[in-house]
Amino acid sequence: MTSLLSQPRSVKVSKSKPRPKPERRILFQSFPNGPRLGLVRISVGTEAADYWLSRLPSDFGGAAFRLEKFAPEGDEPASYDVLLADDQGHHSCECKGFLRWGRCKHVDGMSALCLSGRLSSAPPRVVDAVEEDGGLRLVAG
Repeated sequence: MTSLLSQPRSVKVSKSKPRPKPERRILFQSFPNGPRLGLVRISVGTEAADYWLSRLPSDFGGAAFRLEKFAPEGDEPASYDVLLADDQGHHSCECKGFLRWGRCKHVDGMSALCLSGRLSSAPPRVVDAVEEDGGLRLVAG
């Protein structure tokens, strides 16, 4: 039988280690003579998504792109418009991740392609891109 006046047992709470951020990569296959700039594969950790890449006109300066995601049969295809503005930190994307967090894989990927010279109209530096295994590995800048 326990008494209400007895000392409570101490519980040891361990602090969990912060989760490492998954590695991001972008692969770009250009189509110089087609209506689109090419194909893009953006990988975050073990998950990958493929997109058609097109250039858009921009009234705000900088470079604008449309990423059209390949959708499985029967699904509505998603497209994301990405603006890489001339002034640092004022980029935008229409995806839910950017709307919630203010950053996303689409902006980071397009920035890396511009930074590496694979797409023209390079924006200000947002991330570092390290060429590796035929693709680019994104490193937080």
